[in-house]
Amino acid sequence: MLRHLIATVAALTAVAVLAPSAHAYTRFTFETERYVPARVTVESDDVHTRLELMRAGVVIKSTAADELDIGELVEGDVATVYFGQVPIASTTYEPLPVISDTVCIGHSSFYIRRAPGAVVLDAGAYKYGSSIGSDWTTGDSALVTLERPLQAGDVAYVLTSQVTAGVEIRSHRALRVPECPSPKPPSDPPVVAPPPITPPPSGPTEQQSLAALKGSIGATGSSLRPLRLQRLAKRASVALPFAFPEPGTVTLELVAKGKAIGTGARQSAANGKVSVSVKLTPAGRKLLKRAKKTLKVTVKGAFTASRPNVSTQRTAVTVTLKR
Repeated sequence: MLRHLIATVAALTAVAVLAPSAHAYTRFTFETERYVPARVTVESDDVHTRLELMRAGVVIKSTAADELDIGELVEGDVATVYFGQVPIASTTYEPLPVISDTVCIGHSSFYIRRAPGAVVLDAGAYKYGSSIGSDWTTGDSALVTLERPLQAGDVAYVLTSQVTAGVEIRSHRALRVPECPSPKPPSDPPVVAPPPITPPPSGPTEQQSLAALKGSIGATGSSLRPLRLQRLAKRASVALPFAFPEPGTVTLELVAKGKAIGTGARQSAANGKVSVSVKLTPAGRKLLKRAKKTLKVTVKGAFTASRPNVSTQRTAVTVTLKR
């Protein structure tokens, strides 16, 4: 009886150690490319044992790995990551962002449409691993402009990020650029292209600007997470990515144990992803070096758009750095 009681206590202790934390970071990534299988990936600080995809209430695929491939994703599919039978985090797939069907060889721009509140982390085209320089406008419907016209073999893509209830959802869409459709016979009436969709003169609302900033700072925090404390302590500064939702100025501040350990600022005349150099303070580097196992670091972001009569938007995200 005593031996059985000891074994039971040991098993319960092991489960308690491995049980998921209520505040751990989790990120789902949905990748879709026309004519190839779709992929669902999960990253989580929590110990997890299973990734599951459910459609219309029925589990259609399950894996013990951190990613699974599926023929295609359907709107409403639910991805869930589990620890045993306990769900850690879950999210629902939606078919946004999308790339305009007008993208084709010879064109040097194309339209994308993103979900409200989502941040465009990257958009453009590549070929054989070589990226083509690009830029894009703001708004839920954005125009992506490339440095050169699209060629055969190019792949157009868009990557967005959105944080909902503490879970980051990244969506990557890719499309192998097709040939442009043949012109219609002269007898057909000419097709008039719709005018470009542009944001209203007043720009996005404060709520939309704050949602965009939260997505950008969430992605910035994600890039800081893989850095090791000891290596970071030896550096005078660290370059962190930030996706400008619109032209403006951003200030980043790293805080640990109530103290500012690094600051940096960057101004951009266009939206898009840039690198912000955050200078670490001597006291901050000492704090990083002395951390025994882990250290919680808060990334604070303050963004002021270049538009007149706008207020500064502020948000923060906390990540755990490991030794």
